[in-house]
Amino acid sequence: MKSTYVKVASACVVATTLTFSAFSVASASTSNVEVTQRQITEAQAKEIALKQVPGTVVKVELDTENGVQVYEVDVKSQNQVFEVTIDASTGKVLKVEKED
Repeated sequence: MKSTYVKVASACVVATTLTFSAFSVASASTSNVEVTQRQITEAQAKEIALKQVPGTVVKVELDTENGVQVYEVDVKSQNQVFEVTIDASTGKVLKVEKED
């Protein structure tokens, strides 16, 4: 009888451990997906930049400034080039600069 109790208790411990391990892996996978989905796409960055400066996109770079991921989008407009810096997480325009 004691042997059966030990086997059942061991099986419960193993099942519980496996359940929590699976839950942890699922949670980690879900959180990675959420982080990825929060970043805007390059196409969205181009669209945002063109709303600020109508013209033609000539270059897009994903960069890090002051610990923040940003898209730097160069737009040519009327023989001038402007750099539009966009927060990659929020899509907020951080600055628009005329390039020399």
